[in-house]
Amino acid sequence: MEKISNSEEEIKGSLSRHAKSLRHSDSLDPASPEYPSLTKKGVEQAREATKTELWKMLNEAPAGIVLFIGPKSDQERTAHTAEVYGEELKKMVATNPEILVFTKQDIELMRSSTRGKKGNEGSVLASLRQRINENQNKKIVITYPLHVKQLAYSFQERWSTKGKKTEYFDLLLKKHNDNHAKAVHEWIREEGRLVTDDGRMLQGPTPDDIAKQYIEGLRRTYLFLKKQLGNRPILIHGTGHQWDLDAVATYLAKGKVTYQNFIDVMGRSTEDINKHPIGESEVISNIEIHNKTGKATLTYRGKKYNTSLEGES
Repeated sequence: MEKISNSEEEIKGSLSRHAKSLRHSDSLDPASPEYPSLTKKGVEQAREATKTELWKMLNEAPAGIVLFIGPKSDQERTAHTAEVYGEELKKMVATNPEILVFTKQDIELMRSSTRGKKGNEGSVLASLRQRINENQNKKIVITYPLHVKQLAYSFQERWSTKGKKTEYFDLLLKKHNDNHAKAVHEWIREEGRLVTDDGRMLQGPTPDDIAKQYIEGLRRTYLFLKKQLGNRPILIHGTGHQWDLDAVATYLAKGKVTYQNFIDVMGRSTEDINKHPIGESEVISNIEIHNKTGKATLTYRGKKYNTSLEGES
């Protein structure tokens, strides 16, 4: 796993699950016109997470911070959730001169203004860098959903292949009547193994591997941002998926994904919503991953964790 080679040796930020997606829409909660991969309720979920968790992180951050709302999977619902975060933050700070927010729409307008010019992408980055450098003591938010392969459904055929569910994912969900909240328990308990009705053994992705892949995705994002922004302090917010983030939260909280660790972090009861696997637009906050020591801290569901990550030091 690639190590951070500059003087800043810790990654800081947060992760969230995407908001309520189109596949859960119905007549009472139809698709959002603006963000069609989400339902109207999903957009409200993302806005509420912005007003609470993301705003708290930004408000408590020091002057000069750059918050990048970017890493996402290959599924559109993660991109649209991130876009809502950025748009809502821009509304919230409209009268605050100490915080600048660049939404995806703002950046696309920059791109349009340089379209056809040599080095178009470089010009957009140069424009952003100039604005950031001109505002050294201000907090900056950049929202640009960026496909990070380690977060993707299709990465190493994790959950999908050629646009369809993998056989493992499909059969495990069918076994639990498409109930993701129940199926995740078996996935973690059996470490990705599944015995099919015809006696075959299928091996799906392991929870530990996915958690480490997400961290690698955050590392690569961090390295890219440091190259672009130099010494500015950085926060990263990524948007991912339920099972993946159940594994990530458990790994960061306990240092290894075991079923008992998962139960300790998520809880066993299906009656108490706070004991469910990660909810729609729920945030894993105050993440700090210390590259050199392998230490990690985070806050999840009101509880703070401090642990050593297996194999990270």
